[in-house]
Amino acid sequence: MPLFNRRGVTRDEVTPYVLGANVTTLLDTFVVAVALQSWDAAGAVLALMVVALTLSVVFM
Repeated sequence: MPLFNRRGVTRDEVTPYVLGANVTTLLDTFVVAVALQSWDAAGAVLALMVVALTLSVVFM
């Protein structure tokens, strides 16, 4: 984000990378929840993924 603050890149250029990082982090968390057989946690992460992807599509 320092490049964005210094106006080195625009918001449209940064947004896909930020959204991709968020989705990847949620996917990693989901894999760990399933590996630990924590089904409540897996369900919560899945719900967060759906919300994040929906908001990403709506606001793009």
